[in-house]
Amino acid sequence: MTGYDMKDDSGVSEVISSMLIVFLVIAAALVVGVYIFSSVDETYLQEPAFVFFSTEIIGGLGNDGQKNVPVIRMHRAHGDDLEQRYTEGTHSGIEGMKIILYDPDGNGHEVVQSITMKGDTVDIAEDFYIFYYDLANSQEADYWITNDLKRIYGPGYHVEPFPVHGTWRMIITEEDHQDTIVADIPLSL
Repeated sequence: MTGYDMKDDSGVSEVISSMLIVFLVIAAALVVGVYIFSSVDETYLQEPAFVFFSTEIIGGLGNDGQKNVPVIRMHRAHGDDLEQRYTEGTHSGIEGMKIILYDPDGNGHEVVQSITMKGDTVDIAEDFYIFYYDLANSQEADYWITNDLKRIYGPGYHVEPFPVHGTWRMIITEEDHQDTIVADIPLSL
């Protein structure tokens, strides 16, 4: 027979139908992808804060007049600006930034600014000192931060040993960036 043979066309239609199915699947995936990505609320997406702190344990002035009580010296080496809002001369608590010390038993202790703290930002190349001091008969915190070295060594002041010995963790969060953790530092106290 010299005419058109139906048996020779069967492979072509299978290839065309397979290509058509693949094309439809890709088109459907694109439509779903555009719908999903266009419905994401981007108002809460902010660039995370990047900050680098170095820490060391130094000896603060104790009750006995010796400089042998552990104090955490925190040095801001580089990174983004961090705001710490508080009322100078009070123990009002730091807004915008939070420092939590976790003792070896896993208990968290919020660090509050000392009445000796000055300024309103954590600037690059600035030193801060975190210390323990128990205010007897007070509802206020016992873990303090200052940028005034006189609070650690000056006359009329002293610091006390941290109540639990072992490995502590210091977590610093930047609340203006969705509570981004900017530091998680182990400390041996």
